[in-house]
Amino acid sequence: MAVGCLDGAGRPLARATGLAAEPLALGLTAEQRDLVTLLKQHTTRDARVLWDETTDLRNGWNWPALLPLLTDRAYLGGLDPDAGVEHSYCAMCSREMTGRKLVEWTDEQLAEFCRWYNVGWVVARSPEAVGRWEKYPAAKPVARLSEGGQPVVLFVLERPRSFVLSGSATWESADTRRVVLTNVTPDANGEVHLSLHMQAGLRASPSYVQVESMEDLAVHDPIPHVRLRLPGPVPRVTLTWEAP
Repeated sequence: MAVGCLDGAGRPLARATGLAAEPLALGLTAEQRDLVTLLKQHTTRDARVLWDETTDLRNGWNWPALLPLLTDRAYLGGLDPDAGVEHSYCAMCSREMTGRKLVEWTDEQLAEFCRWYNVGWVVARSPEAVGRWEKYPAAKPVARLSEGGQPVVLFVLERPRSFVLSGSATWESADTRRVVLTNVTPDANGEVHLSLHMQAGLRASPSYVQVESMEDLAVHDPIPHVRLRLPGPVPRVTLTWEAP
């Protein structure tokens, strides 16, 4: 009670003692709704959206975690800039990407990053991210707005889009339970490489399709991608996974 009575603007005492509680934000702001609309209009399901995470922890900062449900798109980033898990290695956070400053990335390295993760669009939400992607030749701004007083620029990347990195296949569908590929044809080595993180318990059907880990030598992601080995063309391959 004393803390509540004596605390000043910004409630520094309550925050220092761990007693501060932010009000629960319900629904999206008008700016957030506009951004969701733009994403649905300018993106498709054939590539991922690279989301610029920020460390601005104002009330409602974590709303981007809803974007996959709101837009039916796949994202890199958007969950928590301080998650600290290996799967967040490929995130872009304000001035950095994969732990390196954005200004240190060459155009060739950005191109390989976007190929490896099949990035088709970038949402830059900080001046540093906007500035770097504006200089990338394959990135074209398609919309500019603001959110929470910060600039937001949606870039489209002019590059081939595919979740299949080697060999060929049609990416039919992907959700939290399975990935379905059709018209699957291996490369000269009998392999199909996928822009998909390896998961423990990942299995393929038909069972003669072997699922292996594929290390990344360009981006150095600690989580390997998926490599399929198959004796020849297969009309349909379904990948499912079970928790170990």
